[in-house]
Amino acid sequence: MPHPATGLTLDVDARRAGQRIVDVRAVIPILQPGQTLRLRHVRYLPGCHGPYGEVSHLAGLEVRAGARRLAWRRAADEVRAIEVDVPADVDEVELSYQWLGGQPGAYYPTPIDERLLAIQWANLVLYPQGQPAHALVVNARLRLPDLAPGLPSAPAMGWASALAGSVDADGWIRFAPTDLATLVDSPVYAGRHHQAYALDADGAAGPATLHLFQGADAARPDARQLAAHRAVFTQAERLFGPRPWARYALLVANLKGLEQDALEHFESSEFSYTGGYLDAWDQAERNRSDVAHEVVHVWNGKWLRPAGLVPDDFHSPVDPGLLWVYEGLTQYWGWVLSVRAGMCTAEQFRHDLATSAAWFDALPGRRWRSLRDTLEDRRMGLPDSELWPSWTRGSDYYDEAALAIWLAADLQIREASAGQRSLDDFAAGFFAPAANARQVQTYTLADVLAGLHAVWPHDWDGFVRQRLDATDQGPGLAATLARAGWRLSLEDSASALLQAEMDDDGVLDLTHSLGAAVRANGKLDLVHWGSPAFDAGWAPGDRLVGIGDLAYAPAALEQALIANRDGAAPLKVLWKRAGTLRHALLDVRGGPRHPRLRRMTARRDWLGEILQPAGTA
Repeated sequence: MPHPATGLTLDVDARRAGQRIVDVRAVIPILQPGQTLRLRHVRYLPGCHGPYGEVSHLAGLEVRAGARRLAWRRAADEVRAIEVDVPADVDEVELSYQWLGGQPGAYYPTPIDERLLAIQWANLVLYPQGQPAHALVVNARLRLPDLAPGLPSAPAMGWASALAGSVDADGWIRFAPTDLATLVDSPVYAGRHHQAYALDADGAAGPATLHLFQGADAARPDARQLAAHRAVFTQAERLFGPRPWARYALLVANLKGLEQDALEHFESSEFSYTGGYLDAWDQAERNRSDVAHEVVHVWNGKWLRPAGLVPDDFHSPVDPGLLWVYEGLTQYWGWVLSVRAGMCTAEQFRHDLATSAAWFDALPGRRWRSLRDTLEDRRMGLPDSELWPSWTRGSDYYDEAALAIWLAADLQIREASAGQRSLDDFAAGFFAPAANARQVQTYTLADVLAGLHAVWPHDWDGFVRQRLDATDQGPGLAATLARAGWRLSLEDSASALLQAEMDDDGVLDLTHSLGAAVRANGKLDLVHWGSPAFDAGWAPGDRLVGIGDLAYAPAALEQALIANRDGAAPLKVLWKRAGTLRHALLDVRGGPRHPRLRRMTARRDWLGEILQPAGTA
């Protein structure tokens, strides 16, 4: 039965956002009076691939029918479902509750305070079960915070969203009626220092806008940085075909204290950076490739997506079997387009390749767990392990799949065709939008394999299966990079980019020698499973106190590794756990072994050709 055209009413009052409280009022028409109304909270967050809806952050729920207060109960079979027995004479019920947001520990952290407000509708809505999300009409309103107490000079909040809306006389933003699926896919960002930059000329089809939410004194993007953001869309369009959206909003929050994150949507994408997004553009990449990644997702993930990732609601389980395409291929194109657009340099990309390839080639977790099995992490609700990630593995279908499957596939096609064909041809043929891109289309494994075969005949099924299912050896990424014309080298000195990255993080990364990442104060951030540090009994959280006769310092540890390159001077380490001092003697040979790529001049530079912007000779 179709939902009444009037649909649900959803009023979101964020005037208490400074206290991390959002008040919600919802009115739900009753289709079947006298029966039990079952309400759902979003369980599977779109783009997150797992059951991460934070229903525990909803509080204060009251259900009323006019002046009557109706009892509610949590469903016996689902903690994210609420049941209400509706009297026969009731044609609508009113809900009121609060969302207590911005709490640490959430899988997808929501920025919310007096500086910045992110309205992610999935957190806020309770919806009636039984109808597809695209058939439920929602009439939404939003009230932003007034001037914060104690901040009389602060400007009013500016806002941005892919949703069309206008401010009424009472200060509410009224959005045009839309379906629940589109609402959940359209976050609203608001901040007191909102800057908007048009990335296309007036009258352009599918115009994109960069919305920055920063501090009052933050740097504004210069001409080169704006040109790079603009080129992300130009290069994506040249690769995949016409823009499938009506308009697009890049929602970028860049404030100290935020957690780094990003999420894709059909007509927008949202990002949070820790305050350095526009800083030192040439010296550090700072995850700017996330911008291209989320834009690519419009083609690979929004209008065209794996069949198992298209549920009719937000509580049915998803099938992660093609996340190596949804995320792995998107990661590959996100990296490549970032260089083509100028969001990062080729040198920065090669640095990322070196660190990723070195990590995966030495990953002990591959001995027992395949890349295919990591596809299940999100469905199991497992976060990436912070204790032993090299053994448990994590969301490796991003970076490992990007390199072991998609870079390798690009090289296979380029080599076999003598450079006449490439993965660009697959992208253009597979992802070109249909006339009505809002009508979601799906693909299967057979479609992906057929699309690759159409570009260049090969045993693509065997190619993919071997890389997804192997557990007896590493993915051989050093060999893949050598095919691309670059040698993975492990050296005493860190590259300038790696050193800047370690300085930024305050961590000395010795993963490929000692097998540990160490903070400036000696605290161990990471211990690699099976490494010398692991065999010494160390664990994350332990602290190094002394190296030989010296107090711990990063330079002393690196020099000790260099001195023992050939085993002449094993490391004498004083370390501490829970207040107890302990001694270790480690015979770690080969030096610090920092990863970097070196050009193999006798081989064709396929990697350089891959990174050439479309439209250049």
